[in-house]
Amino acid sequence: MTRAPTGPRTAAAPSTAAEVETLLGQMYGEVPGPGPSVIHVAAVWQPDATRYVSLAIGSAAPVSALDGFALAAARARADAIVTTGANLRAEPALRHQLAGPAAAALSEWRREHLGKRTRPVSLVLSRGARLPLAHPLLRAADAVVFTGHAGARALADAGLCAVAADAPGLTAALAYLREQRGCATILVEAGASTTRALYAPGEDAGPLDELLLSVFAGAELPPEAQAGAFASPAAVRARLPRRSAGRQEHTPRGTWRFERCTRGAEGAPTKPRR
Repeated sequence: MTRAPTGPRTAAAPSTAAEVETLLGQMYGEVPGPGPSVIHVAAVWQPDATRYVSLAIGSAAPVSALDGFALAAARARADAIVTTGANLRAEPALRHQLAGPAAAALSEWRREHLGKRTRPVSLVLSRGARLPLAHPLLRAADAVVFTGHAGARALADAGLCAVAADAPGLTAALAYLREQRGCATILVEAGASTTRALYAPGEDAGPLDELLLSVFAGAELPPEAQAGAFASPAAVRARLPRRSAGRQEHTPRGTWRFERCTRGAEGAPTKPRR
């Protein structure tokens, strides 16, 4: 599941593109570069050294201002953003436009530093059933639903843009965005069940270059704040062995840390820190 891209509230939000890069460097120990990549952004709880648990959407979950900025900055890098019908049901107001106190600075960074001047494609993975057809994200001009053949016909009848696939999963959606839409940098905002294939061992793994992980390290978390098991720390290390980290954020409910995990020298691009 995703979370609101609020941005820093405990300190002044970035007001320029240069300040965006400064904060990213502080959070991750490096600044992500503009090159092509498949990025997964996620917020998890780490109850012990062997487990990650995805954070649920809602008031029970812990909140981090820097986690919100991490999501917004990841969206600023994207040519396409992949979400799910489940996310739309959980977030009736979800939109992929840059928002929050750093929105203007992130827009400048996207345009001037990353060279991206068009809005990203919003792709929704769905079987077609229970999709909230009136959701504002679905009515955006740059939105497309990636589904099966029967679902695509029904959605077209409802006036929505839909693409049919024989096996409409995440791997097929990523291939569609790259090969047919020309999207170089793709952000995945989806829950653990959808993204599990990205962390499968060996040749079974889906394409993944980078994980931006916001880790809540509080001692306890109520069940309603938990959204299921995430890939284990060992699985993440096996898939993305290079890790960089920077500052921590201390909140009343516990400490957060921010990690950028990549495949290595040949993986997701990095800019030198300023």
